[in-house]
Amino acid sequence: MHSDDPDALEHLLEFLYTGDFSYTFYGQSSANLNPMPNVQKQTEVYKLAEKYDVGKLKQLAEKRIKESARWISPAASMHGE
Repeated sequence: MHSDDPDALEHLLEFLYTGDFSYTFYGQSSANLNPMPNVQKQTEVYKLAEKYDVGKLKQLAEKRIKESARWISPAASMHGE
């Protein structure tokens, strides 16, 4: 756990307690969400979910990565990716 991303670890714990995790990360507010750092952070959450075998969190993180990626590349969402 010492090498794990602290933000991702916080979201892992949040998920274990609530069954969900927020879109915002440390130092961010929902008003200034930048999709690129979010994709990176969501990827860290996904990696932790895989590392600790938390399947539902892994699925949710994957969904969130795809949603954030659509903000970065609107053309991808037009093609159903």
